Amino acid sequence: RGGAGTVYVKPASDPLAQLILDGGGTPMGAQTPVSGVGEVRSLILANGADGRFTDLGTVHAPLSITNSASGQFNVPVTVDGPLSITTNTTGQFAGALSMSGDLDIADGSTGRFAGPVTIPPSDVDITNGSAAYFDSGMTFPGSLIVMGNSSWLTDQVLAQVEGENLVLGLNWIDWLAQEDSLAGVRSKVVTTRQVLFTSRTHRDL
Repeated sequence: RGGAGTVYVKPASDPLAQLILDGGGTPMGAQTPVSGVGEVRSLILANGADGRFTDLGTVHAPLSITNSASGQFNVPVTVDGPLSITTNTTGQFAGALSMSGDLDIADGSTGRFAGPVTIPPSDVDITNGSAAYFDSGMTFPGSLIVMGNSSWLTDQVLAQVEGENLVLGLNWIDWLAQEDSLAGVRSKVVTTRQVLFTSRTHRDL
């Protein structure tokens, strides 16, 4: 459990140990400097912990900052998995951040990324009063659309606006899919096309 001045030293017998900093009632503002950390299996800061990392190897599983915790990473960080900053927490990354999983910032939390961020084409969720600041930009090998919520695509709304929202949603899907040929581009007009038979024989066939 972290208090001010706690230093983590990785056990030599476990080259990929799990590192957990649990504030456990530590007074706010009591920082926990962390050094001597190489590769870790996962990294969790929770319950008011305030970790300051001056070196860190690859995190091979989720990096999680949760429950009013705070993490400041003053070195480049590589996360071989998802990164979550949730429940009134703050994550600050001074160096480059490279990750291979989802980025989730939720429930009144803040992510600050001073260095460049590289993320795969996966989910980026910034929800419920949270914020993210990318000072050096984000490399995202794909396309990204930011919207407030999905209520405009509910059945109730679609029934009232005569298909305009549905057309917008389909256009977004087209843009995200980046169709390579004109044959793959959907018609802009949403119409109901019924199959009509000229005789009962044709219908039965």
